[in-house]
Amino acid sequence: MYLLDTGVASELREAFGANTSRAKIGARVGTRGGSVSASNLFLSVLTVPELDVGCLLLERRDPPQGSTLRSRIDSYALPAFAGRIFRS
Repeated sequence: MYLLDTGVASELREAFGANTSRAKIGARVGTRGGSVSASNLFLSVLTVPELDVGCLLLERRDPPQGSTLRSRIDSYALPAFAGRIFRS
């Protein structure tokens, strides 16, 4: 089981296509993320609002990018982690 913090969740988003034109992920995060089964990846209940705040900030700075990120979080990330959000 791997509990992902906000930084790692964001880096994995970069690694797997959210913004491949400027992927700036750490080498270890990308390697590990690709080698671990998704069923072994969990988010903390605290990570979800942190991702939301980051999205809100991006929506203010760059509305089109913010909209894209919001869509990815709502349509992909949260459903992908359904049942795997660690509450303590």
